[in-house]
Amino acid sequence: MAPKKSLLDYRPPRKARGGLIIGVVGLLLAVLLISRSNVVSAAVTAVFALIALTAFVAPYQENRKLKSFEKRAIDPQAVERDGRYTKPRTWGVYEVKMPKQAGEHTFVYYAGNHPVRQYELQREYGAAELVLLFPSKTDADELKLLLNKR
Repeated sequence: MAPKKSLLDYRPPRKARGGLIIGVVGLLLAVLLISRSNVVSAAVTAVFALIALTAFVAPYQENRKLKSFEKRAIDPQAVERDGRYTKPRTWGVYEVKMPKQAGEHTFVYYAGNHPVRQYELQREYGAAELVLLFPSKTDADELKLLLNKR
């Protein structure tokens, strides 16, 4: 049996090394400007450095959010079919491969009542892979937004 795919495998996190380098250099420049009594320039430089450091930290916060979604998800084998729906009611997040340009593709994520939404996506696009299943619609919608933002 193949190992379960992690949410972090669906899309690689953004590269943030440049934000760290710019942030550290900017903070060092701000310290240098303060030592030369140029407070206004130092303040502006420090603000830009902090913005660059935020770009470095953001992917790590995003990965932490994705891992928290994995912990809240339920196993699809743990629910039983109840007509068109499941018992208990569940909401899934689905990955659909969309053509972009000649030979290229991108992934779009949808959320909806499981398994009805998956069947609709399969009819419309040909395939839809279940990413995670939740007992809460809110969790499914939040994960969909986060994955589409990446």
